[in-house]
Amino acid sequence: FSAPPARADMVVSVDVIEHIEPECLDDVLNHLAKVTGKILFVAISTIPAKRYLTDGRNTHLIIREGDWWRPQFEARGFTVRRVWPAKDEWVAMMQAAGG
Repeated sequence: FSAPPARADMVVSVDVIEHIEPECLDDVLNHLAKVTGKILFVAISTIPAKRYLTDGRNTHLIIREGDWWRPQFEARGFTVRRVWPAKDEWVAMMQAAGG
């Protein structure tokens, strides 16, 4: 697990991105753009979690609506092809730049 992941045609991220430290989000999204060859599928919770970290923060460190998430990915060259209606999360399939 210490080696960086290889580029893959399809990358899936479910219930992960909302847990990223806000100051690390740009790096994580840029990395996803780098390793996604064709398709990225994400499901990102848009509500607080039921659990808290020992420092009192909610485990969902980034709580934003889909309207906020979409341009975050588009700014990195992804084209959102489909968004599924889902309660309390943003579920989307995107095409990578050049994919």
